[in-house]
Amino acid sequence: MVAFDDSVTLTEFPGDMPSADDAELFGLYDFVETDSVPISEQERRLALADAKCRDDSGFDQAWYETEWESQVALMEENRDSLAGEREYAEQDRARILEVLAEWN
Repeated sequence: MVAFDDSVTLTEFPGDMPSADDAELFGLYDFVETDSVPISEQERRLALADAKCRDDSGFDQAWYETEWESQVALMEENRDSLAGEREYAEQDRARILEVLAEWN
């Protein structure tokens, strides 16, 4: 890991951010259902540095392109199966609409 600002730790792989120690420090393991969670200045600085690093290094673009290519390849490899699933879903939808129409 690489030290950042003596208060947070950067991980070797950008996808692992924040580090486990920082995630615990920021309370990311403490699930609280709320609309607003306060963000510390330290967490904000780390997030901005992480985003800048991902952008400057080209990591996010490379990740996006790789993910896109993988998804396209998966769809092409499974075209027949997906077509069958689509047909099944369309039949299901048609039947649901029929049932709903009967209730009105």
